[in-house]
Amino acid sequence: MKVTEFDGGIVVIAPQGILVEGSATDSFCYELAACNRPEIKHIVLDLTEVVHINAAVKEIIANARRSCLQRGATLTLAGLNKRLIATMVVAHPDLVLNSHPNSELAVQILRAY
Repeated sequence: MKVTEFDGGIVVIAPQGILVEGSATDSFCYELAACNRPEIKHIVLDLTEVVHINAAVKEIIANARRSCLQRGATLTLAGLNKRLIATMVVAHPDLVLNSHPNSELAVQILRAY
């Protein structure tokens, strides 16, 4: 998993593979929770290299977004493939509608704020 911090309080978290259970999912949850700091204003989840996520991970992402919104921050998805869009849009269409094609574009847009 790659985690990159940018100036302006932007963090990009880029997990890889299948996020259903195990060490990859635990690492993802840890990094996501670690970004719940006042100085972090924008979290971008770059899912370009993610093949599959389960319902529990979708809820973790949705809960992280709610937590961000409560403290005045944002959580944005980037790099969704068609399969992830199909699974996310049913339960959390707002996350899909606010997504970006890639993390680079997301960071550029968030820096403009």
